[in-house]
Amino acid sequence: MSFSSSPRNSNATRSSPPPSSNSVTPTDHRQRFPAAGSAASSQSQQSSSSPPLLLKYRRLLVTITLILVNLCLIRNLRSVHRTISTVSEGNALETNLMLQHLLTNVRVAVNEQLSEVQGSVRKQVRDVLLSAAEAIGDGTSSSEQGNTNNQNATGNAATTGGSASPSKRLNILILYPDDMRHDSLGVAGTQAVQTPFLDSLARKGMRFTHNCVTTSICWISRANLFTGQYVSRHGATKLRTPIDPTKWNDTWPAILKEHGYHTGHIGKWQYWDSGLTSKRYSWAKIYEGSHYYGDMHVTDLNHQDALFFLREHRPKDKPFALQIAFYAPKAVGTGDMQWTPKNESAHLYSNLTFEYPSNMNESFARLPAFHWRGEARNRWNQRFGTPAKYDASMKNYYRMITEVDECSRKVVAEIERQGLLNETMIIFTTDNGFYHAEHGLSGKWFPYQESIRVPLIIWDPRMPASVQGTTNDDFTLNIDLAETILGAAGLSPHPSMQGRDISDLYLPQHNETPWRKEFYYEFPGLGANFIPTSNAVVRKDFKLFHYPEHNVWQLFNLEDDPLEEIDLINEPKYADLIVELKQRYEEMKASVV
Repeated sequence: MSFSSSPRNSNATRSSPPPSSNSVTPTDHRQRFPAAGSAASSQSQQSSSSPPLLLKYRRLLVTITLILVNLCLIRNLRSVHRTISTVSEGNALETNLMLQHLLTNVRVAVNEQLSEVQGSVRKQVRDVLLSAAEAIGDGTSSSEQGNTNNQNATGNAATTGGSASPSKRLNILILYPDDMRHDSLGVAGTQAVQTPFLDSLARKGMRFTHNCVTTSICWISRANLFTGQYVSRHGATKLRTPIDPTKWNDTWPAILKEHGYHTGHIGKWQYWDSGLTSKRYSWAKIYEGSHYYGDMHVTDLNHQDALFFLREHRPKDKPFALQIAFYAPKAVGTGDMQWTPKNESAHLYSNLTFEYPSNMNESFARLPAFHWRGEARNRWNQRFGTPAKYDASMKNYYRMITEVDECSRKVVAEIERQGLLNETMIIFTTDNGFYHAEHGLSGKWFPYQESIRVPLIIWDPRMPASVQGTTNDDFTLNIDLAETILGAAGLSPHPSMQGRDISDLYLPQHNETPWRKEFYYEFPGLGANFIPTSNAVVRKDFKLFHYPEHNVWQLFNLEDDPLEEIDLINEPKYADLIVELKQRYEEMKASVV
C-alpha cells in the first residue's frame, strides 16, 4: 500500500522494510456484488440424474454415523458443563459461553458434511440432528432454551399484518464494531489501516462521509440505533439498564420480529436483562468484556455465531435481520496494553511506526481546565502516555479492525453462497468514534469530530447503478438507521422515531424534502469532573459546544480549523453568529425530548 502522504490521524511512518513475500497479509477479497437490479447469485446446479442406489445408501450410512458422533459429543459437553459448574460456580457464565460455542462448532461441522447429501434425505437428517441436539442440550443454558422455544412458537407463523410486501422485504445485515471512528477505513483516507473488504463494500454501495452519532457512548448509542430516538426521548442513560420494555416494542428489531422477520443479535449488548433471547429476538448470543473466550478470539466467536444463525437457525421461508455487534476494536482493562488481537495478526503494521497526532499537546493545553483532570485524560495516560505505548496501542487497535474486516467478508460471502446477496441490505457502521490521542485525550463522549463522526456504508440491492460506489456528504445520523431498516422491510416507521430513511438520498421517487443541514448533539454526563455533560449544535462550517455543569461555551470554525483547536467564543466578529447558534441550541434541545 502506498504511503505517499502521511494522514494526520494515523501518523504512520515506515521504520523498516515491508514484510517479505512469505508474510501473511490480508487478502483483498473483493466480494462479487451483483449489479443493481440483477438476479441473485445462482447456486451451483445439481445433476438432474439420480445417484446410484448404492451411493444413496452409502451417503445415508455416513450421515447416520455423523449423527451418532454428534450426539455423543453433545452428551459429553453437557457432562463437562455440569462438572465444571459444580467445581467453580463463579465461572458459570464463561463456562456456558465456551460450551455453547463448542456445541455450535459441532453443529456447523456436521451441517457442512451434510452438504453433500441430496434432497429429502438431507432435510430429514438435518431435522433429526437439530431436534436431537436441542433436546439433549436444553440444559446448557437458559438462553438457548428460550431461543429454541421461541423458534418453535413462531418459526412457521404467518406474517402478522403490516404494510410489507414480498418484493420489498429485504434481509438486513448490520456489521457494528465498537469504538471505531469515521476515518479508520482505508477507503476513508487512513492509509495505514487495511480494510480491503469494507473498501470494496464502499466501492459497490454508498459511503456517507458525514455520518454522526447523536450521543457518543456505547450503550446510549446502541439504544439510539434500536429506537431511532435521541436519549432525551428514550431515556436509557444508565449502563446495564435495559430499554424500557414498553419502548422496546417500538424498536426496529421488535417491529421486524412482529412482522415475520427472523431476528438475531450477536456480541455486545450492554442491557443486561434475562428476557433478551426468548422475548426480544428470535435468537441471540450475548458476550462482551473480553477479547478471548477460552482460546477463541471474540471476533472469531462473532463469525462462528453468525454462520450458525445463517446456516442453522434461520427458517428459509422468512426474511432475516441480523446484527453482529463486534466487541473489537474496543479496549479492555486499565493496563498499558488494552488491545489484544489474534496471534496470527502480529505481523500486520509491524513495519510502521505510529507517531502522535499534530493536535495533541498544544490542543490539550487549550482545553477548558476541567478536561485536564478528567477521565479522558486518565485514559490517554493509560493507553498513549509514551510514544512507545502509543505506537504499540495503535498497531493492535488497527490489527483488530483488520480482523473485523476479514470477519465481515466471510459473513457476506456466506450470504452470497446462499444466493441472498441481492436480497439483503448490508449496513456497516459503529457505535461511536474514538480519540487517537487528539486533544491529548482518549475515549469519546465530547462533541469533537473524532468522537461523533462514525463510518457508514450501505449496500442496498435497490440502489441505482448510477450511485453505486459514490459518497454522500449529507449529515446522516445513527437515529436514521431505524427508519432506513424498516423502509427496506416495506414497513412504516414508528411515530416516536426521530430520524429519516437514508434511502431518500439514493433511491429515485423518494421523499424530496430537503435533508438536514445541522443537528443537535447531546451527552448526559457521568460526573462534572469525571466525564461532564456536553451538548452541541453541529453544522458543516461551525460548531457550538456547551458544558452546562461548568457553564462553558465554545465555538469552532470547522472550515478554517478542522482540528477544532481555536476557540472563537470571545471573538467579537462572531457575536451575532453566537446569538443565533445559542437560540438554535435551545430550540433543538427542546425538540428532541
